[in-house]
Amino acid sequence: MSFRSIAIAAAIGVLIVAALHLLVVPRLGEDSFFWFNAATRTGLLAMVAVAAALAAQRFGWWSEYVGRAWTLFFVEYSVLTISEVLRRTMPDAALASEICVVLANLAGIGAYILMARSLSAAGLSYYGSPAKKYAVIALALILAVALCYSSIVAGFESLTSTEPSPGRLVSPLADVITFVLVAPLLLTAFALRGGQMFWMFALLTTGTIGWMINQGAGTIVQYLGGGDAATRTLRMTGFAMACFLIAAAALTQWLAAQRALRGTAHA
Repeated sequence: MSFRSIAIAAAIGVLIVAALHLLVVPRLGEDSFFWFNAATRTGLLAMVAVAAALAAQRFGWWSEYVGRAWTLFFVEYSVLTISEVLRRTMPDAALASEICVVLANLAGIGAYILMARSLSAAGLSYYGSPAKKYAVIALALILAVALCYSSIVAGFESLTSTEPSPGRLVSPLADVITFVLVAPLLLTAFALRGGQMFWMFALLTTGTIGWMINQGAGTIVQYLGGGDAATRTLRMTGFAMACFLIAAAALTQWLAAQRALRGTAHA
């Protein structure tokens, strides 16, 4: 297995989900669509949790920066899986589901912060001049806000409604923060392209873009022209993109650690 093959498998997974929502979902009845969507979303979230657990376990869970980051990813996606199950099977447990969403997103932000600190811990700094770093951060912020703006506004409006939903605001804000945190890491990753760090950070960044596509699907479809069906398909495609590529990033990290251990054993 290679890093490239993991990335290709993740891309194929995204295409399969997109094709199913484009070709199969429109033919489903309301109940069938509900359970198909529930099973798909829950399965994808659980997949990321398992992949993150594999990576975290390889680094001793909380023993190293990278291990702590993947532990927090494991917490994030495990809690999101629980939230999805609660939302689908126990609609009266809305408060518990909201708490899960908030906790999961906070764990995700912590994971990306630790990923950034892991570079410093390894003796690596951002590649290029400070001006290049700040330019990348600014571009990442503009892109993130452009994609998530409608969701952020809807989240703020939700807080003043009769049924406030903090999770609707926290989720897009967390997507913006995490993308701004991870995008500059590509400066270093590209300097080391070809190695596992490049693949891991590239997959992680692309997965974060998937979350923003999920949040900004309505805005994108409105700009390009399309209806509710196109919005649903794009939203689910972004969701699948996030889950498959972040899981692929975790598997890349796990595979690199496996190879390092084998190399040490043979040394």
